[in-house]
Amino acid sequence: MQHRIRKMFALRRNMKKESAVDLYSKKIEAAQTEIQTAMSQLKKEMETPHP
Repeated sequence: MQHRIRKMFALRRNMKKESAVDLYSKKIEAAQTEIQTAMSQLKKEMETPHP
């Protein structure tokens, strides 16, 4: 998963159309969505009772 994200940002960097600010804001957005999905997955795991 993380490798795929790194590859995406490498491609974006190669474009050089976007400024560094745009690149970092996109990185932050990607990180936030990743954290949100991880948190929701964790909640699901916590809700399901383990034997």
